[in-house]
Amino acid sequence: QWLATEALQRNLAAQEALLKAIPAVVFYMDTDLRYVAASQAFADFFGLSIDNLIGKTVFDILPQQEPAKDMHRINKRVLDTGIASVIPEYPMHDLHGNLVYVSVMRISYRDVNGKIIGIVGAGIDVTAIKKAANLHAELLKENRALTRSLFDVQEAERRHLARELHDELGQWLTAIQAEAQAICNITDPESKIYEGAKAISESAS
Repeated sequence: QWLATEALQRNLAAQEALLKAIPAVVFYMDTDLRYVAASQAFADFFGLSIDNLIGKTVFDILPQQEPAKDMHRINKRVLDTGIASVIPEYPMHDLHGNLVYVSVMRISYRDVNGKIIGIVGAGIDVTAIKKAANLHAELLKENRALTRSLFDVQEAERRHLARELHDELGQWLTAIQAEAQAICNITDPESKIYEGAKAISESAS
């Protein structure tokens, strides 16, 4: 019995050291869904000391009722069913009122007889990752819009050049035809000059 007690104390000491050092939010809750242990990062997130956190429920630490109800509902489902819950991006407000996103996993834990005696949760702040993903999506959207705009500009320029070439070429050909016809009018129809001018006029036409 003494060995079992010593082993338990060592385990509790190791757990306490881990919870103080780990940068992730970690918490343990009992079957009444009250906090029985938590990481320092978890306590810091809510602006509480670990001692002030122990024994409290989510309704005690979250002033906003809707998020508290939502978290309580998820915790209770995990406790009742034993099925783990994983939420990749859970929106929350930190101590300073800033919106942050936390990836949270909750799972039940059991005693030696297999009876559920509480839940443990762990999470990490993924706000920076989400912001980066949103920025990437926005830049991709802007890039697509810019590409479409570039294509539109290029197509408009092509149409503009085509109109200019068509109009100028038409004017040149009309002038050539008129001058060739003028030459025909003042030359002998039997001459080679007349035949050449007539051919130019017909080609231009």
